Amino acid sequence: MNRMTMVKTGDTALTVTRRFNADPAAVFKAHTDEAIVRTWMLGPPGWTMPECTLDATPGGAFSYTWAHPDEGSFTIHGTFLELDPPNRIFHEEVMEMGDETPPAARVETRFEADPDGTLMTMTITY
Repeated sequence: MNRMTMVKTGDTALTVTRRFNADPAAVFKAHTDEAIVRTWMLGPPGWTMPECTLDATPGGAFSYTWAHPDEGSFTIHGTFLELDPPNRIFHEEVMEMGDETPPAARVETRFEADPDGTLMTMTITY
């Protein structure tokens, strides 16, 4: 697995890329299987993930909550709009942060085979 890169693209988008030493089907599954998501989508030390639910079908919902005893908690929830296994996920999400909740974002995640495994490109548009 390689380092993640984040690049601002335009005024309202962020593009995140990362390479994985696994085939696209495995990386896609790691983003759409609740049991697997619970093993890797963790926060920094001290944070827990008390809620992780997802229904990876078009129109299906997801909700992830992270909590810290001193820092509080936040939740990301949304809806899967399109899924094209193992190539693409398109969803809408909202990050609930109390009074600082930003507007909804649309997120397109692509999984492309490359010689080292998979290149994941995630474009988040606000």
